[in-house]
Amino acid sequence: MQLRKPRISLENYILKEQIGKREICHSVKNCDSNDAEHHRKSALLSDICAALLLIIILIFHASTIRPGHIWGDDYAMYIHHAQNIVEGRPYAQTGYIFNSAAPVGPRMYPPVFPLLLSPLYKLYGLNLMPMKFEQVVFFVLALTAVYFFWRRDLGPQYSLALITILGFSPTFWAAKDNVLSDVLFLLFFYIAALLVRWSSHGTSDRWRWAALIGLTLYLAIGTRSAGVALVVGLVLYEWRKSHAIAGLTVALSLLAGLL
Repeated sequence: MQLRKPRISLENYILKEQIGKREICHSVKNCDSNDAEHHRKSALLSDICAALLLIIILIFHASTIRPGHIWGDDYAMYIHHAQNIVEGRPYAQTGYIFNSAAPVGPRMYPPVFPLLLSPLYKLYGLNLMPMKFEQVVFFVLALTAVYFFWRRDLGPQYSLALITILGFSPTFWAAKDNVLSDVLFLLFFYIAALLVRWSSHGTSDRWRWAALIGLTLYLAIGTRSAGVALVVGLVLYEWRKSHAIAGLTVALSLLAGLL
């Protein structure tokens, strides 16, 4: 006697298929939720490690500041500009006699870096140590911007490795003892790059982003004249991204360049 297999009705078959699909979807959603939670915890841990690493770099650089200064004249003009700002004299009155036939340097330097030196000059006079500590602060802030800029492309671990390499680089370690504008320019460069990446092109807040980017571009140009290249870079970035240059970008670039 042969046993007959029980027949499954079409309705029962469809019901079982739907239940199976729901279980699979529920499982996938749980996996996605677990992956998102794991990613969030990993990013938070990396940010904490980056903060601790930046504090270590700050302590290392600040504790190894050396007295005196290398032989040169750029730092002297920056400090002289800061002195003029504090004492109310004409900004360009530094005693430097510009020879157009054989120029050694510009007639004067842009004002942003001397402006940031002026409070230290007012408080401590010609003491170079506070000015060098300010350089260390600028450098750590620049490393912070570097970390957040490259975290998306390199990932948290490689971004940590990057700021470790830069933070303990002999080149940057030596740069902290020079009262120059290079480190400050690096900071404004990466802040501008971050703002451009984070900016929204919606109609509601585009002017807010434009104001922030324009201000940062001006600070970069006001720190080093080479910052004008950032304006050109912004226009090229906009063209590469959308194959068009928005009127707001043009107006922003021209405004920053004219300032």
